[in-house]
Amino acid sequence: MFLNGMISYLNGEKKMIKTLLLTLTICSFNTTASEHCSVLADIAENVMESRQNNITQEQMLHILAETTSIPEEAKGGVASIITAAYNNPVQPYIQGKLSVIKMFGDAIFIQCLKETAPLS
Repeated sequence: MFLNGMISYLNGEKKMIKTLLLTLTICSFNTTASEHCSVLADIAENVMESRQNNITQEQMLHILAETTSIPEEAKGGVASIITAAYNNPVQPYIQGKLSVIKMFGDAIFIQCLKETAPLS
């Protein structure tokens, strides 16, 4: 159910993901679509881990605004990932937290691959 809900949400965010992918492509010409998607999945897992550790959405958005490691053009896409993460509840037990972190990263990776398939 979580994965289906995540894919459904992300389908509505295709423009942001495409913008994020385009920005990442421009920033690093020598990487593959799979590598870009892996980076997005890592970002997603870090965001969900923060969510599961009770970091607020406002704190995450503030961190995003202040970071210099993500290009300005990509921040809207990362903000969409943050919003998607915070649409999910904090899990009460460590195993649930680990599971939801992994599932969230996987959902972002899969959606990213779907978005980049025509580009490959």
